[in-house]
Amino acid sequence: MKGFAQIVGLYASLAAGRKYCTRTFHSSIINNQTLFIDGGEVRYLEDNNTISAYAIRDLQTVDVSKSFSNTDSDLFTHIDKPYNASDPDEYPTFLDEGSAFNDGENLYFYGGYKSGRDGPKTVPPVETWKYDIQNNNWTRDGFGGVPLVRLIEGGAVVSHSQNKAYYLGGVEDPGGNPNIYGTAGADVEIVSGLLVLDQSTLQWSNLSTSEMNNYGTIGAGYLNILEDVGDEGLLVAFGGYKYPVGHKVSLLCASQTNTTFHNPMEYITLYDIANQKWYTQQSTGDIPNWRMAGCSVKVAAQDRSSFSIYVFGGMAATTANSDGDVYVLSLPSFRWIRVNEGSSIREKHTCNVLGKHTMLVVGGTIPTDSSEYEPKPVNCDTGTFENGLAIFDLNQHTWLTDYNADDQSEYALSSAITDVIGGSSTGGANVTQPKNGFNDTTLATMFQKAVITTTTNSTTGANSTSTSANSSSSSTGSSKATSLSKGGIAGATVGAVVGASAIAGLAFFLIKRRRAQPSQETPAMAHPPVYEPPQTGLAELSSGGVTHELAGSDTQDATAGNWWQKTPNIAEMDGVARAEMKGMGREPVPRRRAYWAIPSRKVTNILALILFVVVAASVFKLELGAPSFDPTSLYRHHAHPGEPDFWEWETTSRFPHVQNPVKNDDQLCDLFPSYLLSRIQVVLKIGASEPADRVDAQISSVTRCIPNLIIVSDRESQIKGHRVHDILAALPESFRANTSDFEAYDALQRGEDKTVAAPQGWRLDRFKFLPMVERAHEINPSADWFVFLESDTYVVWDNMFRLLDQFDPHTPLYMGSPSPGRRINEKEVSYFAYGGSGFVLSTAAVDKLVSREVGPHGEYIQPSLSEQYEDIIKADCCGDSILGWALHEKGVELSGFWPMFNPHPLHGIPFDDAYWCQPVISMHKTLLSDMTGLMRWENQRDRTRPLIYADLMEYLKLGTVDHMSDWDNGDWGGWQEPPESPAHGSFEACQTACHEHAQCLSFTYDSSGHCVFVRTMRLGAKKKLGDSSVRLSSGWDLEKIKNWRASHRCEKAMWMKPSTERIF
Repeated sequence: MKGFAQIVGLYASLAAGRKYCTRTFHSSIINNQTLFIDGGEVRYLEDNNTISAYAIRDLQTVDVSKSFSNTDSDLFTHIDKPYNASDPDEYPTFLDEGSAFNDGENLYFYGGYKSGRDGPKTVPPVETWKYDIQNNNWTRDGFGGVPLVRLIEGGAVVSHSQNKAYYLGGVEDPGGNPNIYGTAGADVEIVSGLLVLDQSTLQWSNLSTSEMNNYGTIGAGYLNILEDVGDEGLLVAFGGYKYPVGHKVSLLCASQTNTTFHNPMEYITLYDIANQKWYTQQSTGDIPNWRMAGCSVKVAAQDRSSFSIYVFGGMAATTANSDGDVYVLSLPSFRWIRVNEGSSIREKHTCNVLGKHTMLVVGGTIPTDSSEYEPKPVNCDTGTFENGLAIFDLNQHTWLTDYNADDQSEYALSSAITDVIGGSSTGGANVTQPKNGFNDTTLATMFQKAVITTTTNSTTGANSTSTSANSSSSSTGSSKATSLSKGGIAGATVGAVVGASAIAGLAFFLIKRRRAQPSQETPAMAHPPVYEPPQTGLAELSSGGVTHELAGSDTQDATAGNWWQKTPNIAEMDGVARAEMKGMGREPVPRRRAYWAIPSRKVTNILALILFVVVAASVFKLELGAPSFDPTSLYRHHAHPGEPDFWEWETTSRFPHVQNPVKNDDQLCDLFPSYLLSRIQVVLKIGASEPADRVDAQISSVTRCIPNLIIVSDRESQIKGHRVHDILAALPESFRANTSDFEAYDALQRGEDKTVAAPQGWRLDRFKFLPMVERAHEINPSADWFVFLESDTYVVWDNMFRLLDQFDPHTPLYMGSPSPGRRINEKEVSYFAYGGSGFVLSTAAVDKLVSREVGPHGEYIQPSLSEQYEDIIKADCCGDSILGWALHEKGVELSGFWPMFNPHPLHGIPFDDAYWCQPVISMHKTLLSDMTGLMRWENQRDRTRPLIYADLMEYLKLGTVDHMSDWDNGDWGGWQEPPESPAHGSFEACQTACHEHAQCLSFTYDSSGHCVFVRTMRLGAKKKLGDSSVRLSSGWDLEKIKNWRASHRCEKAMWMKPSTERIF
């Protein structure tokens, strides 16, 4: 209560000259006619004209059941949060930029970061808190599902019809993560995913956002929900920023100057919740300038023929491009309409629908170009925004200072809106589709059904869900609707009977089929809660500097992030760049399919049971449990019906067969088929500032036997007899214009390596890719193939040569591990090969890439490849993305050969069906010890058949040790049992529970009480958390691993066919 006591004292001291100025970084929500404001900071104008800021500890409230003026002195009351300074982690916390949800009876608080204004002394544990309003009770117990990281700047909305809360996108701030707070290099990084809290069960889940846009991310944008559209509602998002996953993000609007990373206001993103499908639709009209950190609310016409999303505030990169006008995005016409002008610019405020036709704006600040969050005294809130509360009448489109609680008139469409979409104040819109039509007719059907359904049920009203971009706000709230009407029960019963009849008919068909054909039963699998994998698009980051990885990846002794919140173990990451990253990426979309066993006996009993369950479920809304889970669906294998997505080639090794394997390192190259190197040119890209031992390990192992190796870098030198080409030296002077990236290059030329920070090396790296291809072609224009790799890329040359033997180099081919890149249009995205895994270009592809138009005298009349793409190189983050785009524009599309080209390191491979019978061509982030060790082991094995992933189990001796201490073998397919499960009690209990679970092959135990099951076989690595009192231990179920291997014999190698649907 200390925090609020400060605020009460401050209010009391207004007479002494102190005055309220602004409120920011809070969340707000209206529940049952009470406004709740949580967290954030309040700033006061002192009597000496300076401004002081204070964090708000307790829950502030405003009674909105009665009329009020924003100048009233008794507006605010508060609810004490329990607190004990001796053990603060056991009590509800107070944070900046958190989010609030509601269900009519309870409030839920998620996200945020530690305030620097007398906030918590330490970062509290990552938890969701529930506040029971009637009983004034706070608890964090009962929440489960996917482990969470604490995020900010995501969009937050509530579906009261489904009793679910949604949190879209956002970023992770170190101030919200106790594991990385205070860690050197930790910074704000963007994440992907749509978090869902089922407020009935208190279970969190994480849905894929990979198809949302080219990066699968959004931050500080605008999010709303149309509960009447679709079976479970439709999310509507626009504005804010988007970056590749893991990219370091500045929270300042002024830093968002690169329009590449603007999530547009023109193109609206929509998500069909029931079918988990993303759409993009172009809007027209008076489209607002791009902005972020504003707020929006949604109201519906009385007949649901249109929905009005009111947007207020937010800031562009400059105040000159910003405004304080109010806009309406009318759906389904997708028309923008400006309905009010002249208010001041405002950001970091929240909005809620109050009553039936009022938008209540809470807090916010008037930014200036030089100071966004720290207000000038002249910009303290007064008048319309007195006390940080502003009232906007959605019927009259005017700002007010008074709220009339007795005015219960319905929301009425103003003429400003009906002049554009037709109809009247109550609805009847004539314009019910976008100007150029819907991009997908499914959207048209969904909106049409919203009108039909509402008309049929005679539903009216305009109260709706409101949303804030940077913190949570929701609708006025109502009690949970959990019962069915008599008509609903009757309809459900009829539907159940019809459905049961269909099932019976299907079962009969299956029985007949079974009798006619041999049995091919696929048993149904129990489906534990699955962690949705984070976005995994990859793009190449620079080799320069020390390699950093995402939290939870395969680093040794990592401290960042919750250890169980797995991030795919790939991609060099710099905070600035991983993602400026990489891949603009997508993530595998889990497709949870049920596999039904064909009945063989007791058919009558089974059908009777099915009939009973279907009827009961339909009538009483029974939860039948989670659907069955097919692990291979995580990997997006798409083949034509009846056609496998792999070849069973009979390949021949180019290495000579010997009876006595070479064991002397000096003789390793004696067996290497060097005669191939005249037509297979290997190119190694490095950075002058990266660790020398990593480069040495590469040249002493993987490229040891490549005498004509081309090494390219950002400084000329010699390494182990090889010339290192400075491929940036020949770039035109124009490349230095409008960028400071070449300051690092100049420092390297002066030998000042230590002054070049890792992010500077990474940013410089993107300039190398196109010159690298040009230089390779210049040095060896007669090569059939060009193989590009990096200092921590491991290549299995035997398999590489086998693969290339199957293809014609005179066909333009571009091979590698696919990652989504630059957008072609609103529906299509290009793909590029992730550089860290290595990639291959045929001579025909290189010719198309580097060829230039010539004039009548043979003179070049077209710039070089690098010059053609100078602007894109400067604007994009990642060189491999740029190269992929250039190839796309030259007519060469990527042949995606994941998992043969593999972004995983050796110790991070999650062995299962997706990593088993496939040949291994490359791996990334290979440990230095594995570089040499794996090469020696390769030369001792029999090369009569290609090396497949199953063989690497032998090298790793995985399945011979049952546990390791200070070790993390987790994978992003992991899951936890419910919180009350005894599995969380100890390592031994976790081990026993894993053994008893059919799908658990390995597990990781956190000594603070977390047991995580893993369905794959992964070695993992030594890992210690930032909290020295918490230790990780990992285990493997040797018996199940042995049985799994015995049941998965590889008769032949599965050479995967090219695909950009099958993606890591």
